[in-house]
Order: sequence, then structure tokens, then C-alpha cells
Amino acid sequence: MENLNELLIAGSPSTKIELITKIQEQVLKWAPAMRVLEEVIDDILVLAMDQNQDVRKSVVGFIEEVW
Repeated sequence: MENLNELLIAGSPSTKIELITKIQEQVLKWAPAMRVLEEVIDDILVLAMDQNQDVRKSVVGFIEEVW
């Protein structure tokens, strides 16, 4: 998944938030979504400990939306 690879190397908080949102949209679109979610959730959860508060909020929003 291209956006996930970009997310893992993203430096700026705004880029991370944008990519989290794109991944969230992809997970919600794809069927079966749970399979896709299993592929990306570990990498998304790592960002729950990001230094930037807005990135952490974006991760929480992602989890709330897809779970």
C-alpha cells in the first residue's frame, strides 16, 4: 500500500495526518475491510505515540471510524 509506505517515512505532522486520512478512506472502501485493516493497523498504532498531538488525535479518529 503506497500511502502506508509514505506514512512510515513521513516527517511532518501534517503529512502524517493527511496519509492517515487517506488510509482510513481506503480501508473503509475496500472489501473486506477487516483484512485490509489487519495489514495496516500495526503501523498506524505506532503513530499513537507520535510527538505531535494532532497526529495522535488522527490515529484515534482512524480507530474510531474503522473499528
